[in-house]
Amino acid sequence: MDILGTYWLYKLPNVSYEQTLKSCQEHQFYGVMPAHSSFYYPIKYGYGEVYLRMAAFLGEHIHTNYTVTDFDWKNRVVNNEYQAECIINTLPWQELSNAFPQEIKNEIKNLLYTSVDVDYYDEDYNHHTQMTYFADETLPYHRIIYRKEFIQSEDVRGYWTEANSKIGCKKGKLSYTNKYAYPINTINKPASAEKVKLWAEKQKILSIGRWGDWQYHNSDVVMQQGIDLAKKLLK
Repeated sequence: MDILGTYWLYKLPNVSYEQTLKSCQEHQFYGVMPAHSSFYYPIKYGYGEVYLRMAAFLGEHIHTNYTVTDFDWKNRVVNNEYQAECIINTLPWQELSNAFPQEIKNEIKNLLYTSVDVDYYDEDYNHHTQMTYFADETLPYHRIIYRKEFIQSEDVRGYWTEANSKIGCKKGKLSYTNKYAYPINTINKPASAEKVKLWAEKQKILSIGRWGDWQYHNSDVVMQQGIDLAKKLLK
């Protein structure tokens, strides 16, 4: 706990018990709005629909399941195959930094993260909660997410659990380990992330997103970042 910072607390809503009760009774928000008070997700199909449509539009110009094994940052060459005047990075810096200057690699070591195990269960349920959190160390998960409560489709069913990879059990019909799940808000993180970001910009490597910024951005915020950056580069 001693290494954790408090700078991220502005994202939490500031509400009293009375305001929480009133919000439940009247179905509207009371209190001080947090940083993430509005969202950009599509009303239908789920948040991944935007990316599916972009991929369909780009066609052969988008490559998926492509692993970066070699990155020449001085010449901006990826896998000795693609070279660019400018690279936009959303990957965790650890996946690119083998040849970075030692000073920058030392800063990247300060950028910590957690890993999460996701297990999908093809089972139905009888309530209307989008997700439930469990503050119980005896359980092999800390959250359950119910698919049909936020994906409008008749054939959607089941739910998935999430757990810190240190305690995950991998018992679902499908199991997946997300190595880079959440950035950890340590005291040194803001300074180290900024140093890496500024150094990369000098090399014409621009970074955005959860891992480019090393901040807890969700996909809607990242999408807006991408749009804003594209407009800036096209000027």
